Amino acid sequence: MIKIIAPILFLLNGICYANDDSSSFSNNLDEGKRLLFIDEKFTDALSFFTKELRKARIRGDKKMVGENIYWIAECLFQIRKLKELDSVLKDGEIYMKKEKLYKTYDNLLLTRAKYLIDIGKNKEAIKLLKKIEKKSHALDYILREKLIAADAYYRDGELEKSKKLYDFIIRNSHDSLQIGQAYNGIGSYYYLFSNWDSALYFYNHSVKIYQTHYPTNHTRIAQIELNLGLIFGEKGNYNNSKIKFYKALYICLQKFGEQHPRTSEAYATVGGLFMNTENFEKAILYFKKDQTIIKNIYTKNHPNIIFSYLNTGTAYYYLNSLNESESQLISALSLCKQLLSSENNIYSQCLIELSKILIQKKDFLK
Repeated sequence: MIKIIAPILFLLNGICYANDDSSSFSNNLDEGKRLLFIDEKFTDALSFFTKELRKARIRGDKKMVGENIYWIAECLFQIRKLKELDSVLKDGEIYMKKEKLYKTYDNLLLTRAKYLIDIGKNKEAIKLLKKIEKKSHALDYILREKLIAADAYYRDGELEKSKKLYDFIIRNSHDSLQIGQAYNGIGSYYYLFSNWDSALYFYNHSVKIYQTHYPTNHTRIAQIELNLGLIFGEKGNYNNSKIKFYKALYICLQKFGEQHPRTSEAYATVGGLFMNTENFEKAILYFKKDQTIIKNIYTKNHPNIIFSYLNTGTAYYYLNSLNESESQLISALSLCKQLLSSENNIYSQCLIELSKILIQKKDFLK
């Protein structure tokens, strides 16, 4: 059995932040929040908050203008309209500081932190979140900030810091959805240490919580389905793994469409399944779908694409397509040098896989 080379780090946690403290605002925006977080009708939610923004401007209600700007930013984040999101964040921060809407401004900073994580700038996100921590906030805000920080640390490879924050959330939160997200994060922590039983325990606790709040086709549940599918795969139960992966992929396509990072991650997991069952042609097909989506949404220098290059190159290697494999792995190694430390295990893995190809090609000097 051939294992997929790189664990899908960015898949395991995900940045859905499904609750996002919709209860922290007491106003007439509940319909839009339901559309955004429960029904996941993202375009409808964006249209709702845009209309409410216009109404607030006509009334001269500056507080509601600020809150609608915040919710528009949340909608844009969920559908990954990143150029528009960046513009709204910049303009919104200026407006909220000018009008002294400090609470809404602080909420918008959390959206900015999620945006930074999503585009691969984990250290910048951590720096921003540390700055936020220095200010005095209510417990609920602190818990929301720590959820985002835990994800940032996880993606930056600081796993113990991530787990510590998730443990804090479980101990202190009264919000079951926050606790569910923390369970998922801890499950992912154990997954990376190959502790499958502990990972399964926390994933199952997470999905039970989500199932009491969300419909069965919710993307938050799809995230856990993917994680459970990974566990089944590690245990050699590829049929159940396939069922979980395709269910999650269907939900992501239904809710997000093709051009979304959650969809690309679902494609990557299916590719990993085909790698593990030695169907390398299909693995390449799905890895390339993942690769194309990442390039379309972000740039060619996004950290997520390193894994795609590495996995695609490895699949080509097992097909004995050495030139194609070398090209993919050189791309992965080049990005590693730009974005990661030379001590990162992914950097080392790229060197190992590329060396295997060069040895087989008898290019010993190189």
